[in-house]
Amino acid sequence: MQLQISTTPEFENKLRSIVRQTVAEMIPQQQTIQPQIPEFLNLGEACKLLSVSRGTLDKLIKRGEIKVTHVNTAKRISKKQLIDFMASKEV
Repeated sequence: MQLQISTTPEFENKLRSIVRQTVAEMIPQQQTIQPQIPEFLNLGEACKLLSVSRGTLDKLIKRGEIKVTHVNTAKRISKKQLIDFMASKEV
């Protein structure tokens, strides 16, 4: 089924203007939404942030490229250290 509506050019221009304004207001909101990353991550979270396997992360820790903080039996890695590590590997 097809519906035809006759409109005036003024109405069409006003409608376009409203749609553009609405879209423009929505775009900055989408760009400011960022996932919250804790200051200290467990090893699994660190793997996700670096996009590496647990084995690769273990090798980086063993070689001293990434330092681990021990909290009782838990191991944590600082977000800042991981971001700095990634920045140092840029080519």
